[in-house]
Amino acid sequence: MIEYVIVFVLAMLAGLWATAAGVFMDLDPWAVFVVATAGSSAFTAAVLFFGGRWRDAMIRKYMPDMDERVEKSQLGTVLDTYGVPGLAVASIIFGPSLTLAGVLGLGIDRKRFFLWYAPITVVGYALATAFWVAVS
Repeated sequence: MIEYVIVFVLAMLAGLWATAAGVFMDLDPWAVFVVATAGSSAFTAAVLFFGGRWRDAMIRKYMPDMDERVEKSQLGTVLDTYGVPGLAVASIIFGPSLTLAGVLGLGIDRKRFFLWYAPITVVGYALATAFWVAVS
């Protein structure tokens, strides 16, 4: 059971690399896929919808012009270049924690991001699990 908890937590921190850990711990691949997807999705939803409210309150209070400043900055070019789908793909590769910091910092619409993130996560984790099963 502890191994599945490790996969759950790794999915929050390391993205789809958690599937490799689960497969190489000789866990059931279907369970690895489900646990990793659940861990990443639960963490992302919590950060987006609870952390996002906190972010909005802090921005309104301390830096009301932040969204305009971000659009004009080099960080704004990240969103222009890759868009919301690109950030959703990045979250499974680099881990959701790093990407979510960018999503909140850039002020991206959280619901829109999650609508891209959820299916990309399911497909990405399925492919990663299948890959690691084939490799092992």
